[in-house]
Amino acid sequence: MVTSHDTERTSGRGFTLIELTIGCVLLVSIAATLRSTLLTAVESTAAARSDMGNTETVRAILTRIAYELRSSSRRGEDRNENGELDEGEDLNGNERLDSDWLATDTSIRFNRMLTDGTFTPPLTYRWTGDRIVSEHMLTSGRVIRTPVASGITGFNIAQIDDSIRIRITRKSLGRSETQSMVIAPRN
Repeated sequence: MVTSHDTERTSGRGFTLIELTIGCVLLVSIAATLRSTLLTAVESTAAARSDMGNTETVRAILTRIAYELRSSSRRGEDRNENGELDEGEDLNGNERLDSDWLATDTSIRFNRMLTDGTFTPPLTYRWTGDRIVSEHMLTSGRVIRTPVASGITGFNIAQIDDSIRIRITRKSLGRSETQSMVIAPRN
């Protein structure tokens, strides 16, 4: 004979197997949802930091080139603009006429004007493959090449009237950042 006591569950017996299974399934699905949400947040944060880093890198490159280019002059040492090395024009003593702003699609060469009015030997920024390289010519004629940035997918120089527009594109972690700057010479 079955009594009501045998069929009813008492508080001392615990949970049935079905109740435990349902509880575990609910717990796992909540944990999976939280994990997915947290991973998405972490990936978004990493992407935002990467974008900011990429933007700052491109901006820093442009700022560096602009600073040096603004300290150049459009005419260079050719004070009378005849294209010849005349008396008193060889201001840096390298026995040649240095003129500024030789711009191609992927490079720019110029001479910086120092505070005393003399000019440095040529300085070139050139896009080679996936990087921008600076080339500093010494008075001896030797060239020192220094990498400026890598991951560069575009470096474009355009002469607009008396100014230069530099456009740089850099790719990092699958994202591209393009910025440009227009720079006017000292004279």
